[in-house]
Amino acid sequence: MKPSVAQEIRLLREDESCSDLLLDVLDYIEDKMLRMNPNKRAKSQQIVEFFEKLAQLCKRDPSYGIGLCGQCKLRPHDSYAER
Repeated sequence: MKPSVAQEIRLLREDESCSDLLLDVLDYIEDKMLRMNPNKRAKSQQIVEFFEKLAQLCKRDPSYGIGLCGQCKLRPHDSYAER
């Protein structure tokens, strides 16, 4: 990953208005989409399913999309965390 991309992701994570939703999206992008090997990148259907899951979480708990509770719904126990 380019240093400038890593820096932007870090700045977004550190922003005081960053929500649990955004943290989970940033993790997914970093872990599943920004891969050197195209075969290890998330496929379009996987990405759609991920965002559908996030939409369901937001419907069940609206604060997930607007706040930071410190206990993100999809990290690190979820299968999306492939480090």
